[in-house]
Amino acid sequence: MTTPQLPELPTGTAARIEQRLLTAAAGARQTHQRRNRAIAGGAALVLLAGTGVAAVTIASQAAQERSAHCYAAADTSSLSTQVGIPDEVTDSNGTTLPIRADSDRAAQALDLCGSVWRVGFFATDGVPVDDGRQHEVPPLTACLRADQVIAVFPGSDEQLCESVGLRPVP
Repeated sequence: MTTPQLPELPTGTAARIEQRLLTAAAGARQTHQRRNRAIAGGAALVLLAGTGVAAVTIASQAAQERSAHCYAAADTSSLSTQVGIPDEVTDSNGTTLPIRADSDRAAQALDLCGSVWRVGFFATDGVPVDDGRQHEVPPLTACLRADQVIAVFPGSDEQLCESVGLRPVP
């Protein structure tokens, strides 16, 4: 039995076939890479969005326990500042000592924001002034923000928290 002879291909045909195969393979590889990049990008976007929602929704445990947002008026768009207590203090010997947060978060927040009012932060529109005076502290109300950090507003109305769109501190 003899093997049939194939006709001879014109000159350059093998090179053209090889080039077409390489081009097709490269196209398939690029399509695959684009698809993988799109999947990875989508996954990263979902992860970032989820992280952003979590960051906006709930503040860190330290921010919840050790800080407060103080407002100049009973309005969440009024001048405000965030204050807090540090985790530790270093004494004159260089020894670092932890500072315990008050278990009564509302009382701690009222005290922190009272200090902001006392130094005149809101009396000077947020421009720090070292005039040595003790400024008047109005009645203050603690409310709970959506991120679980306490917000403190001037006023003593029982409905103040609801009027600014927040919940009373439990």
